[in-house]
Amino acid sequence: MAEHLISIDAECNGLAGRAFAVAMTLSDGAAELETVVYRCPIEGVTDDWVAANVLPHIGDVEVNCADYAGLLYNLCDAYGRWAEEGARLIAHVAWPVEARLLLDMFPAADIWSGPFPLIDVASVLLAKGHDPLTVDGYLDKHDLERPDGSPHHPLYDARAAERCFRHLMEQAA
Repeated sequence: MAEHLISIDAECNGLAGRAFAVAMTLSDGAAELETVVYRCPIEGVTDDWVAANVLPHIGDVEVNCADYAGLLYNLCDAYGRWAEEGARLIAHVAWPVEARLLLDMFPAADIWSGPFPLIDVASVLLAKGHDPLTVDGYLDKHDLERPDGSPHHPLYDARAAERCFRHLMEQAA
C-alpha cells in the first residue's frame, strides 16, 4: 500500500477543550516525507489530567504559534498542500479531539476543503477484531516497532497511528 497518508494527532485541554499541541505527518508507506508540529499556549485553566499525563511528555514541543488561530492557520496550510496531492487523512479515535479541531480548521462553507473521508484507525481496529482504543497494543501484539517518544506526545501518536493503519491495511490485502 503506497498511498500517501496524513496522520494527525492533537492534544487538547480536556476532551472538550481546544487543541494546544498538534502533529501531522505525511508518509508514502516507505518513508515519512514531511512532518509538522505546532503548539500554542493553553487557553484557560489547564485540565488536571492534561497537566499530569500530557504536559510531562511534550516538553520538547516549543510554543511556535501565538494563539489558537495561528495554530489553525498553520495546520490548514500544511494540510492543504498535502491533500492537494491526494493524500488521505487518518486519526486514531478521531472523536472528539481531532473532529473538533478539524471543524475549527474548516468552519462553515470551508468544511468541503477538509478531509473527506476522515479515516478513523479505531474503526479499522474494531472491524479487524482488535481493541479500538490502542494502537500501541496492536503494534506490540504484532511485534511492530513503536515510534520514538511516548504516548500523549502528538508526534508519537500520529506516527503510531500511521504505522498501525498501514499494517492493518496490508493484512487486508
